[in-house]
Amino acid sequence: MRRVAERLGTGPASLYQHVANKDDLLDQLLDHVIGEIELPAPDPGDWQEALKRLLRSIRTTFSTHRDIACVTLGRIPTGLNALRVSERLLAIMRAGGVPHEVCAYALDALMLFVGAVSYEESIQATSMGATAEEALAHVRQVHDYFAALPPDRFPMLVEFAGHMTRWDGGEDVRFEFGLAVQVSGIAALAAEAAARDGDGA
Repeated sequence: MRRVAERLGTGPASLYQHVANKDDLLDQLLDHVIGEIELPAPDPGDWQEALKRLLRSIRTTFSTHRDIACVTLGRIPTGLNALRVSERLLAIMRAGGVPHEVCAYALDALMLFVGAVSYEESIQATSMGATAEEALAHVRQVHDYFAALPPDRFPMLVEFAGHMTRWDGGEDVRFEFGLAVQVSGIAALAAEAAARDGDGA
């Protein structure tokens, strides 16, 4: 709080007239950033793609604000902009016929997934090097470590060393895989629920 006050050219006492404490400041900062997220309209005909578009927008927004995603972990954002995003996520899933209980759990799982991926990427941007070349060199070191493990003790890690250290520069392949798993899983649960309802369960 003292450093924020210094950057604003004021004292901590003045800052506390606007925010109650550090957590309050982080909540307001997060909600301001969330306001930049583009909200696609619910589309019953292609709800899965609409859901993916919104989640990609969340990731893109978080990635442009360094480690802001860490603020989403361990707390439930309740600001107006956060409420709008949650409302839209639920509306998109409901447009696709996803049951209420699945929607509720999926909302939590999806936001945790995007927040964790975004935060990890912000950490890697620092720990893996400032340039793409430095990051690639780090990934190659990890690959060489896995590939050199004793194959009699770690046959799977040795076999999958290349797959597990695939590098696409922006990690889009990895994110898109996780996104597909999440959304496909939600769709499968919705289909199972529809089948049970159709059988009179």
